[in-house]
Amino acid sequence: MKRINATLLLAAALAASGLHQLHAQAPATVGINTAIEVEYPTELGKSYTLQGSTNFASWTDLGEYLPGTGRNVDRIYSTKHGGEVKFNYYRLAIAPGPTNGFAPWTLGGIDVELDDQPGGDVTKFLTITNGQNLSEGDTDGFTYLFSRLGDNSARADLTYASNRTETINFEFTGLGVGTWSSDEYRGGKLKRHDDGPFRIVGVAPVAPGTSPSAVNPNVVVAPPVAPPAPPSSLAGLDYYFQSTGVPDRYQFASSTAGSEIQGTPQEGSPTNGFGYVYTVTGADTATLQISFGYYGIGGDRYDCDLTFTDGSAGHFVRHTYRRGVLKHTDDGAFSQDSSLGAPVAGAGSSTPPPAVTNIPPTWPPVVTATAAPAPLASLFGNTFYVYTSPSPDQYRFTGTFYGYATPNAVRSSEVETTPGGNVYMYTYSNTAPNTASLVITYGYYNLGGDREEYDLTYVDGSTCTFNRRLYRLGTLYTNQAGIFSTNPVLPYAYNAGGTGGTGGTTDVPANTNPPPSVVTGHTFHMNTGENLAFTSATAGSQSDPTGSSSFTCVYSASDAYTYALHVQLKSDKWDDYTLSFADGSHGSFVRQQYRKGLYFDTDSDTFTVTTP
Repeated sequence: MKRINATLLLAAALAASGLHQLHAQAPATVGINTAIEVEYPTELGKSYTLQGSTNFASWTDLGEYLPGTGRNVDRIYSTKHGGEVKFNYYRLAIAPGPTNGFAPWTLGGIDVELDDQPGGDVTKFLTITNGQNLSEGDTDGFTYLFSRLGDNSARADLTYASNRTETINFEFTGLGVGTWSSDEYRGGKLKRHDDGPFRIVGVAPVAPGTSPSAVNPNVVVAPPVAPPAPPSSLAGLDYYFQSTGVPDRYQFASSTAGSEIQGTPQEGSPTNGFGYVYTVTGADTATLQISFGYYGIGGDRYDCDLTFTDGSAGHFVRHTYRRGVLKHTDDGAFSQDSSLGAPVAGAGSSTPPPAVTNIPPTWPPVVTATAAPAPLASLFGNTFYVYTSPSPDQYRFTGTFYGYATPNAVRSSEVETTPGGNVYMYTYSNTAPNTASLVITYGYYNLGGDREEYDLTYVDGSTCTFNRRLYRLGTLYTNQAGIFSTNPVLPYAYNAGGTGGTGGTTDVPANTNPPPSVVTGHTFHMNTGENLAFTSATAGSQSDPTGSSSFTCVYSASDAYTYALHVQLKSDKWDDYTLSFADGSHGSFVRQQYRKGLYFDTDSDTFTVTTP
């Protein structure tokens, strides 16, 4: 297609009119040349190169190599002096996208924390076209278009409303981490520019590029706390490499030799000697080649590409060779801290664990089964409520190996909670017809954080009683008992002062504790994180991790144990609750939220009521 430059046409017209003589200059020579304009659509995960030929046999690449972005590409090539478009025929070469680099091809299903501290602004890319922004306390929905611009760069164009948009540019410096810059527009005008570091919240992100071998949902990506700092030598250091739930330990005894201590029983001896070569290749990169076997000949070989993202810790991609042939590739995290990943202290030791900390007359609750036990083969896709008191913690098992925990409303002011919940890794297995084992771990690269070990006994459908051992910094911290259930409201009566609560049913009193008829002086702790403190029958203040605000309210009874609560936060912002009390201080709620005078969202959870 031929295109004539409109600017040159204007210049030619001015020259013809004689207006150039106002400047007393000689008439300028104006050249008008032809060009070819190429436009084509692109798809994520593919790369595109324009090619030209004079004979339909040999083809020459033209212009730059372009990754697919989901947008149309429009390029103009000059024909002046036999330029690039001197060919008779043109075609588009389409190939799979590159596998190198850290930038993913899509953000669908990923949460990105745009901050340098845990709990920063979180942007949730729920699908490949829709998401939510949690940066201002309210859930702010958007549509977006994502583009992978290069090996380590990407862009997301967000649309909140017809007159409100945002462009976020990402520069990946490692797997799931990097820097970002954002430009927010209102009515087409730039309102604010911001930038900072980012990290993928929860699990390692989708594979960089299109490489499926780099996907590892078992490793938590922690926020960096120090600049990358590859050590000049590994001699005398211990490292922990984790690509599954339990890390392997590598002891580098000298500059050329060391030993591997496997985290789980695998092939080979518990401790395997090796020779190695370690080379620092950049400010935040290094290579590590480990050779096992007879004098390092003929045994397995690990070729590791190390990317340091946090001091002397970071991510690795490992190629395992057996008998000289590539067997498989995996990835994960590594850390130098020798206190991380060590065997859990206290487990199986002679030191007796502390007593169950739940006060016996109040807890555990009395269980009266109403259905046959039904052990689950997997917890994936389920939300469970963990009761160690009448107000439960929420555990969402969103992956086959990971999930998100939200402390109950009473504890949320004492326990640091990231938006969306605290990330954990877990293993679950059935141990007998009606029993199962569940182990949940938190922490830096899944190493060294809290660890919860549950002995589950199914008693009613998918509800269990449990004994739980909680380890902190590798030491047994406390021992607890409770109920593990898919029911967000306590599924069984609990003994609020009877004679024991040890399994019978005769000591469970009838509910004689009615809900409050007025709310003055009460505080409602919502398990979604909000605390509603009522200073009078018609006013109060709401606080949550983002701040506090005052409100007016209307509280009215629907029946003896159901109340309606209207909370007016602003003239165009309010929440309508339906409160279902299980007793005088516990229950569940359904909340309808209104923003800018319009219906926004509906959610539900549990609550606890306290008095001064």
